[in-house]
Amino acid sequence: MNRTLRHSVLAPSRRAAACALFAGLALTGCASSKAERTPQPAKQGGPAEQATDERAQDNRKAEVLHRKIEIGQLELAALVDRNEAAVAAARVELALAEGELATFRDLGRPTRLGLAELDLRGTRDRAQEAADELAQIELMYKDQDLDDVTAEFVVARGRRSAERAAQRIQLEEQNLIALRERTLPAEETKLALDVERARGALEAAEHSATIERRNKGLELDELRYELEQLEAKLAKQSREGKRS
Repeated sequence: MNRTLRHSVLAPSRRAAACALFAGLALTGCASSKAERTPQPAKQGGPAEQATDERAQDNRKAEVLHRKIEIGQLELAALVDRNEAAVAAARVELALAEGELATFRDLGRPTRLGLAELDLRGTRDRAQEAADELAQIELMYKDQDLDDVTAEFVVARGRRSAERAAQRIQLEEQNLIALRERTLPAEETKLALDVERARGALEAAEHSATIERRNKGLELDELRYELEQLEAKLAKQSREGKRS
């Protein structure tokens, strides 16, 4: 009796538990199938978030452009100062070269020619004096015996002096010709060439300064234009955001 009663009491409970278990499994399966059929949300943000990110990037680009423009302006100022110093130095070099050429033409060349001519005249005067002295000596000892040692010595010394004076005249005449026709013209040509080189260096410095300044200015203009376009874009986005 007890066994029969126990079986009759427990059987409904076991059936109820089994039904509950099967019901839970069915609900779980249904939920799992529903979850599988439900699409997952996209990981990327919507249009509003994308627009916000784009504005942030544009603002960052604008800040970078502002810094580049500031640096470019400082570089341009330094470039202008450096080029002005180079041009000023080139002008000084040209002025010095022109001064040396002018000094040579006004003072150096005529002075050296004058001194050379003066030396030649002095040598000719001394040669004439030596010749006159030799003539007097020869006249003095004309009626005396040439075997006299003193007379022979004096006459020979006078002749040597006259010969050396004549040789000196010849050398100084050659030196004067070379000075006038070759040495001084060559020096003047060199000084004139230095002037032309200095003038060319000045023109090159000025030309280089102009090119570098314009190139740097063009770089700054491009940066400013890019910044203006970016700021206009940001302003337009801001107006559209307020209207929406």
